[in-house]
Amino acid sequence: MAEENEEKGNGYILWFILFLVAVYLFITIQEMRGYCFDKWEYIHNLYTEQELIDRGVEYVVSTMPSGVGKTKEIKRYASVEEFKQMNPDCCKLTRFINEGIDGYLDDDGYGYIRIEYLRHYVENLEPDHKVIYLEYTPCGELREEAAFSKN
Repeated sequence: MAEENEEKGNGYILWFILFLVAVYLFITIQEMRGYCFDKWEYIHNLYTEQELIDRGVEYVVSTMPSGVGKTKEIKRYASVEEFKQMNPDCCKLTRFINEGIDGYLDDDGYGYIRIEYLRHYVENLEPDHKVIYLEYTPCGELREEAAFSKN
């Protein structure tokens, strides 16, 4: 009798572990498909592609260094509209970084916003060609993943 109860107990533990694994896999797959559990919605229902790109450009414009650097004075863009006007076709959404670096998403990432733009200087210097990848989560949160010059 005691052996039967012990076998039943082990069976329940196994089923419980399998249940937890199934829940974990369900959540992971949903997040990979772009589901935001905080907002109970898929990212494509929360933001359009253009809204995500605009958020990425706004991030670049707001975090772009300005003023005197070590040797050059960087000229900031006045607005998102000016940025987009001076850098047409600057941005696209992608699932991978295709620039020869490790381009896999973090655990909570869904995709990248690739932003390619010119960094101008107050002095009449040749502008730098910059590329930045912002990782976004299924909830639309942004963080800088990679940035480099492309000259």
